[in-house]
Amino acid sequence: MSVVRLVREAAPHLRADGGTVVNITSRSVKEAIDSLVLSNSVRMSVVGLEKTLSTELAPEIRVNAVLPGSHETSRIENLVEAAVERGEYNSYEEGMRARGESVPIGRVGDPMELGDTVAYLCSERAGNINGQAVVIDGGSGSANL
Repeated sequence: MSVVRLVREAAPHLRADGGTVVNITSRSVKEAIDSLVLSNSVRMSVVGLEKTLSTELAPEIRVNAVLPGSHETSRIENLVEAAVERGEYNSYEEGMRARGESVPIGRVGDPMELGDTVAYLCSERAGNINGQAVVIDGGSGSANL
């Protein structure tokens, strides 16, 4: 409900200035992750809300979602550091390289790339993008849409 409440509170202010909403969820919206029933379900509801609001709030407010895959955030850093401590990797860099091997571009994402995408979606240059869920996963997903 946090997304619903936040948009409800922000909508009047965004309408006044012609704002945008970008929800950040997960690429699991396109491909569910095993053993994450609640998380997979909630993330799908965020995208459903995004799609609904993209028509209800238009044209004053555009609403989109970003679906990131693995990015070098503190969560990934902690997982890699723990793997180094367990002896799975000799160094943090080796662990990050290993995580990137399954990604077609050969690496996990940089959080700045995610931020740049959100900034673009909020910019006037993306003025015709509304109601979309943009996957940012380096090509690691296998969903067609």
